[in-house]
Amino acid sequence: MTSQRRQVIASLASVQLVPAIAGVLIGIPAGHALVSAVRHGETLPWPPGGWVTVAAIGTVLVVTGLTTIAAALSTRRPMTEVLSSE
Repeated sequence: MTSQRRQVIASLASVQLVPAIAGVLIGIPAGHALVSAVRHGETLPWPPGGWVTVAAIGTVLVVTGLTTIAAALSTRRPMTEVLSSE
């Protein structure tokens, strides 16, 4: 694998991290607010903080992994074709 191909794969994968991290940072408080709004005074169990942390980290890792696989498969084509399609 050439260094140019690695750079393209790394850049395509890292670009997807921004919305994934933003989704996690917005989604956790938004989910908490949604559950608080619809529980109507009932006591609902909250998941332990460790579970939420693992789910957040797992989400970012899955997005990174899937994007890396897709980028690696797309860089099998000539670089000019890949970069002009984005």
